[in-house]
Amino acid sequence: MNYLLFFIWIFFLVSAFNSANNLFYLVFSLFTAFFAAPALIARGAARGLKINFKPSGPIFCGGSGESVAAEILNCSGSEKFMLEFEAADYPSYGVETLKLPYLEPGCAKNIKFRFNFKKRGALILKPFTVKSAIPLLIGRGGSAFDAGRHFIVFPEIAPVRLGQFRGGARRSARKSAFNSDYGELSEFKDYSAGDSPAKINWRHYSVAKTLIVPQNNERLRSQYSILLLLPQDHAAGSAPYELAVSSAASLAKALSDRRASFNLITVSDKVKALSSKSATAEKMLSHLALLEHNRGISRAALSRAVKSAHDSSGVFVISSQSFDGLDYLNKFFKDRLRKIIITAGDAATPSPAAASGRTAVIASLENLSGIALR
Repeated sequence: MNYLLFFIWIFFLVSAFNSANNLFYLVFSLFTAFFAAPALIARGAARGLKINFKPSGPIFCGGSGESVAAEILNCSGSEKFMLEFEAADYPSYGVETLKLPYLEPGCAKNIKFRFNFKKRGALILKPFTVKSAIPLLIGRGGSAFDAGRHFIVFPEIAPVRLGQFRGGARRSARKSAFNSDYGELSEFKDYSAGDSPAKINWRHYSVAKTLIVPQNNERLRSQYSILLLLPQDHAAGSAPYELAVSSAASLAKALSDRRASFNLITVSDKVKALSSKSATAEKMLSHLALLEHNRGISRAALSRAVKSAHDSSGVFVISSQSFDGLDYLNKFFKDRLRKIIITAGDAATPSPAAASGRTAVIASLENLSGIALR
């Protein structure tokens, strides 16, 4: 429609010069004003604009879209009309076009951009394009401005069916540990028959002339451990790798929502262990979001990972492929092994755990949601 009006404007321009008719000159002048005013307003559409993204919570990839709050500031002295914020469709995310009808000079408005985060990991937003959608504007060349924001996009999360805690797991949730901390007297008792003389606190005896020894205290065990294995056959970005990371994130979030004590142990380029006693759920999800390596998993690497989970009453193993090391884990953990989840498309080499129903092969997060984990 705007281009039709432009051709009419050309027609009156030619007619005015050819006929020297004042009416044609008047109509031509009106058309010129109609075209010039929007162009002048649109020229400074992005001038003085600033955008501050303020996520209200964690950001997860996948799904139909994620709304991220942002504050648009007009730092210029001119009014802004009919603004359109656009961004190119990138491999890691896409943004729906957002329109802002009016923005006063020196004021700010809070709006929400709808993102489609396609990949987990660290994300740097690309510059946005601001265009003006004023009527009768023929050319809408946008101006780019930098959003200047970094995000950490967490892995995709699926609901997980967690069964009730087993009675045996509750009974084994505590173990007796000898307390050798000499800093607190409340952790000591008087020396009595049966106590080891080697444990007598002689420093205390030199002052108080009484014999005391450390007392046995019960120490809480980690109730669960999540062991994420990323062998070398599947690199970051591949379907089995990403599904394994998302499965571990889903299980970690489910245990965190239950306020269960658990360890998250990942074997990628190195063995890394995080405990819910010292790390928040957000820190664990951030660690999973930034994983991008794999490795040939040797018996020594598995032994280091097992050492971090040796005191857990229940262990979940998630692997991006089937390999011989899964049999070793099954033999080591025995009844404490709750489930082995393999995210590769097929289980080429069934492990002995499969005979007892402890192995599950999944091809999507929907498959994970259908498994009862106890």
